[in-house]
Amino acid sequence: MQNGSHTHTRIYTETHSDVILRVIDLPTAVDPAKAKTAVKDGVLELDLPKSEENVN
Repeated sequence: MQNGSHTHTRIYTETHSDVILRVIDLPTAVDPAKAKTAVKDGVLELDLPKSEENVN
């Protein structure tokens, strides 16, 4: 882009990734074999049952 005798350069940078990582510390251990996930209308639903040794 030129403006009078000055030359301006604009640089745009966008980064896209297909991986989103979020780590959440849970108060108790879960059974990964029984864990279930679902995505509906952009909402992630997690079903994380407690492991057998943590069920009271």
